[in-house]
Amino acid sequence: MAALLGYFLSSQSAAVYQAEGLVLLTDPRAGTTSASELSLFWNPTRYLRNQAEVMQSPIVLNRAAEILGSSYTAEDLADIVDVNAENDVDALTVSATDGDAQAPVDIVNAVVQAYGEVVSEEVQRNAVDTASGLEASKALLQERLGELDALIAENPDDTALEAERQSTKEALIDVDTRIKDIGTQALLYGTGIQLYIDPQPPADQIAPRPARNAAIAFVLAALAAGAYAWWRAEQDQRAETKDVPD
Repeated sequence: MAALLGYFLSSQSAAVYQAEGLVLLTDPRAGTTSASELSLFWNPTRYLRNQAEVMQSPIVLNRAAEILGSSYTAEDLADIVDVNAENDVDALTVSATDGDAQAPVDIVNAVVQAYGEVVSEEVQRNAVDTASGLEASKALLQERLGELDALIAENPDDTALEAERQSTKEALIDVDTRIKDIGTQALLYGTGIQLYIDPQPPADQIAPRPARNAAIAFVLAALAAGAYAWWRAEQDQRAETKDVPD
């Protein structure tokens, strides 16, 4: 009876489907520019977990809701989207559940697209800010180099001025290189997504599963019945044969 009841109740529940996509991320540590300059990650050992949190953040889910249209809000997506970091590779597994078989696929695609857009905008913004700071340093170095040229013209035998002039020129070259490198790395990093394996429409629902639930109900009911029978036997004080002592 428990098995039949479990099967019946499960079969009456709404169907739930799940789709799953894999996002292979670009490792910012592989670039020549210091990753801290572009603020791409806080701690290398927690890079994937940080990006998983970014993908589930309100700013990304709001963007994903805009991509999907009026069907979902960011709060809806927060309840049905899950992002997990893989252990062996720099990849995130993005999954979504919904009552329609195609909907989870659209949701995963929208979340990944929104994540790429948000990351790209952030990288470009950080690159511009960093380059602006370097441009200010470059202007100061150029100003100092002009002052040194004037001083050396007046004191051509001053070796200290010549040494400072040389170090200033080297610092100016280094700043120029960093400015160019930051722009290049920002373009190369792009959305931060190296490869995206998009989800396929699920063939089967993940819930409900009437047969499985009926089997679980059967096992639980059998255990309960056995425990009750054992308890009842312990409470029975009747003598079933004449050989049982009083």
